Amino acid sequence: MTKEDTPASGNPGSLFTADDLDKIENYVDYGSRLPVVIPAVVVFIGYEHAGVPGLEPGDMLDLFKKINHHASQWEGIQDSISRQTRTLGSISKKNVSMGNSLLKEIEAMPFYERVQATVGKNPLVLSPDKIPDEKLDSKDKAKKKNLEDHLDKLLKISFDQTIDTGKTMQAITVFRREISVLEPDVANKRQTIKNSNLEKIGHETTVEPMIDALNREYQTAMSDGSNLSVVAAKREALENSLAALKDQIRVYRGRQRVTYTMGRLFVNLTELGVSMVNAEMSLGHLWTSWKKAESELGESSKTLSDINSGRSLIVFAGRFQSVINNWTSVRDQAVKLSRIF
Repeated sequence: MTKEDTPASGNPGSLFTADDLDKIENYVDYGSRLPVVIPAVVVFIGYEHAGVPGLEPGDMLDLFKKINHHASQWEGIQDSISRQTRTLGSISKKNVSMGNSLLKEIEAMPFYERVQATVGKNPLVLSPDKIPDEKLDSKDKAKKKNLEDHLDKLLKISFDQTIDTGKTMQAITVFRREISVLEPDVANKRQTIKNSNLEKIGHETTVEPMIDALNREYQTAMSDGSNLSVVAAKREALENSLAALKDQIRVYRGRQRVTYTMGRLFVNLTELGVSMVNAEMSLGHLWTSWKKAESELGESSKTLSDINSGRSLIVFAGRFQSVINNWTSVRDQAVKLSRIF
């Protein structure tokens, strides 16, 4: 797997990095190993009765089952993202090639060669009013019909891929929203531990409000489309605070299992929330680019079918370049994501 941890300037689609994937997989690995039957939970937490509501083995079992179920959903989502980015990368690469071939076919049409011979230069560099207007002859119309068939095929492919990418985005959104259900349960248990005599917990809970605030600031900056430098600075501040908390909770590992587990889950879920926002935004940016290409392709298909003059067809050829440019953008974004997944 190629590590691409540095966001590309100006491209929000590149904000999801290999480091994000590592954090997601860290959560999934830990969450999937939490015990989900009472005897195993008792062994894991080290007691049969806590005497504290919310921290009894049955309470811990309920949370562990939720975490375990949530973590188990990631594999299917990751497979879907991997498959979709590879598909979009491959199809958009072919579409760029087919689009360029389509333009070459227009340039090879009899009327195009006649116009070029008349004006002495490539008609595409001329303004429309400088292009001689003439009706398409029978040979031109036959070739134009072939071009229309090519566009219809490309449009069908684009439509299907927009739907598939949308389904993958929806799966990411559902997975991310479940984090907001799990986080309060974990936070409440951490506070319950602090208020009880079951296990000692230090001052690290005081950093939680700061982490929550930094997390909200980062996600707001992402959703508002802030400058990449602003987004990067807010993420760095959040990660520094999480790193400090990780150092603080490590001292409980192996001797205060419940305290350590709730601390680790708090960190995991916070990191997961950030990474899933990045994944959702990145795939959303890819979907938007593909949707734009689909929309412009649909307009091109309709326009081409209505064209009956050489001037209109040359104008069409010039505008069709923007469709090819969109496919190129999709290809580049999909390749970056596929290298990570």
